[in-house]
Amino acid sequence: SEQDFVLRVSGRDEYIVGETPIKNFHWIRQCLKKGDEIHLVLDEPPDPNQDEVQKEEWPLVDDCTGVSGYHEQLTIHGKDHEKVFTISLWDCNRKFRVKIIGMDIPVLPRNTDLTVFVEANIQHGQQLLSQRRTTAKPFTEEVLWNVWLEFDIKIKDLPKGALLTLQIYCGKTPAPSAKGNLHPHDSPSSDPKYKTQLLYYVNLLLIDHRSLLRTGDYVLHMWKIPGKGEEQGSISA
Repeated sequence: SEQDFVLRVSGRDEYIVGETPIKNFHWIRQCLKKGDEIHLVLDEPPDPNQDEVQKEEWPLVDDCTGVSGYHEQLTIHGKDHEKVFTISLWDCNRKFRVKIIGMDIPVLPRNTDLTVFVEANIQHGQQLLSQRRTTAKPFTEEVLWNVWLEFDIKIKDLPKGALLTLQIYCGKTPAPSAKGNLHPHDSPSSDPKYKTQLLYYVNLLLIDHRSLLRTGDYVLHMWKIPGKGEEQGSISA
């Protein structure tokens, strides 16, 4: 029936739902303001379970005293879960993961036949601890992935001083191949014939000076890699 479908903005994970007038949705208002065409598709409602964080036997911590201590002081074992404000990282057995929402590029390169992907690394000094990549998408002014990258390292194993390095690469659109689909953690950059170029990068310290793990949403302004050609010089962060 019509109740089994909703309107979704074409190419984006934004949905037109509820009793709110369509003109009040942010994306619709932006299109009207810029004079852009509005493209909507009929789609199934989004599954909220895809964005659900893996739950453990204790509630996720939203508040923090800002005081760090020894593992014996912070461990949740043998304590009242309702009174816990911080927990020891040594008690976090699930794998570390990061959600990549997307990126904005104010000025596009002249070559429009390009794809772009994000490479995420966890590094400690010169040592690479884990690496993940998003899938490659067409290089547009706004690129959205909205995908979780799960690393093969547990939270409790993250060393103090570990950095999350995010790098944006671009490359020419690869030709269609008869081979099987890529693994979710792979990208066309794993193909030696797929030439890529690093455009931007940013580093984020995962465990701060108080020994607290960074959590929450971040908008990161990235450093630009100087390009030799005029095309790359036209890209600004």
